[in-house]
Amino acid sequence: MKISRLWTTYHPVVNTLLIGTLFAVIAEGMSVPFLAIYLADRLHLDPGTIGLILGLSALAGTFGGFLGGMLSDFLGRKNVLICTLVTLIGIFVGFQVISNVIAIFILSIILGLSTSCYHPVSKSMIADYVQPERRMRIFSIRYILINIGFTVGVPLGAMLGFQNNASAFLATAFIYLIYAIFLFLILYRFDNKENSTGPKAEKLELGSALRTLRTDVVLRFLVVGGIFSVIVYQRISTILAQYLHGQFADGVKMYTVLMVINGLTVVTLQYLVTRFAEKWTPYKSIVIGSILLCMGSVGFAFSLGWATLIVSMFIFTLGEMFIVPAQYIAIDRITPDGLRGMYYGAQTFTSIGSFIGPWLGGLLLGWYGGEVVFLTLAVISLFAIYFYSRSTHVQNNPVASQDSLSS
Repeated sequence: MKISRLWTTYHPVVNTLLIGTLFAVIAEGMSVPFLAIYLADRLHLDPGTIGLILGLSALAGTFGGFLGGMLSDFLGRKNVLICTLVTLIGIFVGFQVISNVIAIFILSIILGLSTSCYHPVSKSMIADYVQPERRMRIFSIRYILINIGFTVGVPLGAMLGFQNNASAFLATAFIYLIYAIFLFLILYRFDNKENSTGPKAEKLELGSALRTLRTDVVLRFLVVGGIFSVIVYQRISTILAQYLHGQFADGVKMYTVLMVINGLTVVTLQYLVTRFAEKWTPYKSIVIGSILLCMGSVGFAFSLGWATLIVSMFIFTLGEMFIVPAQYIAIDRITPDGLRGMYYGAQTFTSIGSFIGPWLGGLLLGWYGGEVVFLTLAVISLFAIYFYSRSTHVQNNPVASQDSLSS
């Protein structure tokens, strides 16, 4: 779809949220992927502490979707979006001017809450202005724009000499400021309930998600398996940044190239991978993806230069591309009608792996070095298969499900 046609097809609120998300991700890509390097160089923190700081940000993000739904009830969606962007501006200015470790911890936690609050509220507002039959396409466009933004943002951050003067923090804050101004003007000019084309998206509620997780044994196995998978792929950039920066003379350059390869691989091959995966069960896609994650992690462990690192990242990214959509399909297939909010809310608990991964990886990196870190991730990626297989077994054997629940 051409950009000009896209702009005239959808509501101005949708167009603004799509383009704004692109620039927001460019801004995020300019700074967040380099945050581990920045904390090591400026604050001289050890890998374990850096992993804890960035992991807590991810853990806070687990609850951001719930927080966004709650705040929307009191403030309204457009106010939540504007407040979130203003908060992000303050966070990145804070990263620029603050050097206190405790304050950095707090900023990191608020960053995780803010970003995870923005995205579900933004998607819900897009759904309000797009007909149901067009939502799959518009969310696919949004996904592609996010990956394009990341692919553009990372090299821009490197070009700004981020690891030396942190100028990308202020550039990130400035981009968020411009986006916030335009979004404010568009929302308060065009946003009204009469333009909504369908029912509001189901809200994620923490209590409902926990109850669902407690009563559905198949869901529990899927979530636990998801946690192990997320440990491996979700925050690999945090571990790679520290490892390459400390191991190679041109580590920052290597890291930048690998992140660009990650984004380009998703943008160019996601459709093809999805076509292949549609022919298989979610479990088969997850098994293949987990094996690819294992291979990529082993490649990182023994890479000595550019060629092996690039091949390893390509394989690793393919694994992620097989797993992520299959996880959502697996959850969707066990979700009863009318309970999607509860089940999708329970799935957000897989983000706990985003906390464990950077923290565990940072500790192992500081204690034993990169080889042990990546070999551990390789083992974890295979261990995740067990929980996915258990979910499939229980789903196909209702008696086993009842036995598991009674125990």
